[in-house]
Amino acid sequence: MAEGLLDSCNQTKRVEDIGKDCFQEMISVSFFQPVDEKYSHTYYVIHDLLHDLAESLSKEDYFRLEDDKVTAIPCTVRHLSVRVDSIMQHKQSISKLHHLRTIICIDPLMDDVSDLFNQILQNLKKLRILFLSSYISSKLPESVGELKHLRYF
Repeated sequence: MAEGLLDSCNQTKRVEDIGKDCFQEMISVSFFQPVDEKYSHTYYVIHDLLHDLAESLSKEDYFRLEDDKVTAIPCTVRHLSVRVDSIMQHKQSISKLHHLRTIICIDPLMDDVSDLFNQILQNLKKLRILFLSSYISSKLPESVGELKHLRYF
Protein backbone atom coordinates (compact mmCIF):
# COMPACT_ATOMS: atom_id res chain seq x y z
CA MET A 1 0.00 0.00 0.00
CA ALA A 2 2.76 2.43 0.95
CA GLU A 3 4.40 2.09 -2.45
CA GLY A 4 1.13 2.66 -4.33
CA LEU A 5 1.11 -0.80 -5.90
CA LEU A 6 -2.54 -1.49 -5.16
CA ASP A 7 -5.23 -0.31 -7.53
CA SER A 8 -7.58 1.88 -5.50
CA CYS A 9 -9.95 2.67 -8.38
CA ASN A 10 -12.58 0.41 -6.87
CA GLN A 11 -14.88 2.83 -5.05
CA THR A 12 -16.60 0.12 -3.00
CA LYS A 13 -13.45 -1.28 -1.31
CA ARG A 14 -10.85 0.34 0.90
CA VAL A 15 -7.20 0.02 -0.15
CA GLU A 16 -6.59 -2.09 2.98
CA ASP A 17 -9.28 -4.55 1.89
CA ILE A 18 -7.84 -4.74 -1.62
CA GLY A 19 -4.43 -5.47 -0.05
CA LYS A 20 -5.90 -8.26 2.08
CA ASP A 21 -7.56 -9.79 -0.98
CA CYS A 22 -4.26 -9.71 -2.91
CA PHE A 23 -2.44 -11.31 0.01
CA GLN A 24 -5.07 -14.07 0.30
CA GLU A 25 -4.74 -14.73 -3.44
CA MET A 26 -0.95 -15.07 -3.10
CA ILE A 27 -1.45 -17.52 -0.21
CA SER A 28 -3.89 -19.59 -2.29
CA VAL A 29 -1.30 -20.02 -5.09
CA SER A 30 1.51 -20.85 -2.60
CA PHE A 31 3.42 -17.62 -3.19
CA PHE A 32 3.36 -17.20 0.60
CA GLN A 33 3.26 -20.11 3.03
CA PRO A 34 2.28 -20.05 6.72
CA VAL A 35 5.16 -21.00 9.01
CA ASP A 36 4.29 -20.07 12.55
CA GLU A 37 1.54 -18.95 14.84
CA LYS A 38 2.39 -16.84 17.87
CA TYR A 39 0.13 -14.74 20.02
CA SER A 40 -2.86 -15.35 17.68
CA HIS A 41 -0.89 -14.06 14.64
CA THR A 42 0.10 -16.22 11.68
CA TYR A 43 3.49 -15.56 10.10
CA TYR A 44 4.25 -16.24 6.44
CA VAL A 45 7.33 -16.76 4.29
CA ILE A 46 7.77 -16.54 0.57
CA HIS A 47 8.34 -19.85 -1.25
CA ASP A 48 12.07 -20.71 -1.47
CA LEU A 49 12.28 -20.66 -5.27
CA LEU A 50 10.41 -17.37 -5.51
CA HIS A 51 12.61 -15.92 -2.79
CA ASP A 52 15.77 -16.80 -4.71
CA LEU A 53 14.35 -15.30 -7.91
CA ALA A 54 13.18 -12.12 -6.17
CA GLU A 55 16.51 -11.73 -4.40
CA SER A 56 18.51 -12.01 -7.62
CA LEU A 57 16.26 -9.55 -9.47
CA SER A 58 16.13 -6.95 -6.70
CA LYS A 59 19.64 -6.84 -5.25
CA GLU A 60 20.14 -3.22 -6.39
CA ASP A 61 17.00 -1.93 -4.66
CA TYR A 62 16.62 -4.08 -1.54
CA PHE A 63 19.14 -4.80 1.19
CA ARG A 64 19.01 -6.85 4.38
CA LEU A 65 21.34 -5.61 7.08
CA GLU A 66 21.64 -8.69 9.29
CA ASP A 67 25.29 -8.86 10.13
CA ASP A 68 27.42 -6.43 12.09
CA LYS A 69 30.33 -7.32 9.78
CA VAL A 70 28.70 -5.55 6.81
CA THR A 71 30.71 -2.46 5.97
CA ALA A 72 29.04 -1.16 2.82
CA ILE A 73 25.44 -0.83 1.74
CA PRO A 74 24.94 -0.22 -2.01
CA CYS A 75 23.98 3.43 -2.65
CA THR A 76 21.15 2.33 -4.97
CA VAL A 77 19.18 0.73 -2.12
CA ARG A 78 15.61 1.98 -1.72
CA HIS A 79 14.33 -0.51 0.85
CA LEU A 80 16.32 -1.52 3.92
CA SER A 81 15.57 -4.28 6.41
CA VAL A 82 17.59 -4.06 9.64
CA ARG A 83 18.17 -6.94 12.00
CA VAL A 84 21.22 -6.06 14.10
CA ASP A 85 21.69 -5.49 17.82
CA SER A 86 23.14 -2.03 17.34
CA ILE A 87 22.53 0.28 14.43
CA MET A 88 25.08 2.81 15.71
CA GLN A 89 27.97 1.45 13.61
CA HIS A 90 25.79 1.61 10.47
CA LYS A 91 24.54 5.17 11.06
CA GLN A 92 26.88 6.79 8.53
CA SER A 93 26.19 4.34 5.70
CA ILE A 94 22.41 4.49 6.23
CA SER A 95 22.45 8.30 6.28
CA LYS A 96 24.05 8.28 2.81
CA LEU A 97 21.15 6.34 1.25
CA HIS A 98 19.38 9.41 -0.10
CA HIS A 99 16.94 7.38 -2.23
CA LEU A 100 15.83 5.20 0.68
CA ARG A 101 12.05 4.80 0.89
CA THR A 102 11.70 2.07 3.51
CA ILE A 103 13.40 1.23 6.81
CA ILE A 104 12.16 -1.81 8.67
CA CYS A 105 13.81 -2.63 11.99
CA ILE A 106 12.72 -6.18 12.71
CA ASP A 107 14.22 -6.74 16.15
CA PRO A 108 14.29 -4.27 19.02
CA LEU A 109 17.44 -2.15 18.90
CA MET A 110 19.70 -1.84 21.92
CA ASP A 111 20.62 1.76 21.05
CA ASP A 112 19.02 4.98 22.24
CA VAL A 113 16.96 5.14 19.06
CA SER A 114 15.47 8.58 19.56
CA ASP A 115 18.74 10.49 19.07
CA LEU A 116 20.12 7.95 16.62
CA PHE A 117 17.12 8.04 14.31
CA ASN A 118 16.90 11.80 14.61
CA GLN A 119 20.37 11.98 13.03
CA ILE A 120 19.66 9.33 10.39
CA LEU A 121 16.24 10.65 9.33
CA GLN A 122 17.50 14.17 8.66
CA ASN A 123 19.10 12.93 5.42
CA LEU A 124 16.33 10.59 4.27
CA LYS A 125 13.83 12.99 2.71
CA LYS A 126 12.20 10.35 0.45
CA LEU A 127 11.31 7.92 3.26
CA ARG A 128 7.77 6.56 2.99
CA ILE A 129 7.78 3.66 5.44
CA LEU A 130 9.39 3.62 8.88
CA PHE A 131 8.86 0.53 11.00
CA LEU A 132 10.57 0.38 14.38
CA SER A 133 9.77 -2.90 16.11
CA SER A 134 9.37 -2.60 19.86
CA TYR A 135 10.17 1.10 19.86
CA ILE A 136 10.36 1.94 23.55
CA SER A 137 10.28 5.68 24.05
CA SER A 138 7.72 8.28 24.92
CA LYS A 139 9.17 10.66 22.34
CA LEU A 140 9.46 10.35 18.56
CA PRO A 141 12.57 11.63 16.81
CA GLU A 142 11.92 15.30 15.86
CA SER A 143 13.02 14.68 12.28
CA VAL A 144 9.98 12.41 11.72
CA GLY A 145 7.91 15.58 11.39
CA GLU A 146 10.03 16.68 8.43
CA LEU A 147 9.39 13.55 6.38
CA LYS A 148 6.89 14.86 3.81
CA HIS A 149 6.46 11.52 2.04
CA LEU A 150 6.07 9.32 5.14
CA ARG A 151 2.89 7.25 4.72
CA TYR A 152 3.30 4.49 7.28
CA PHE A 153 4.95 4.69 10.68
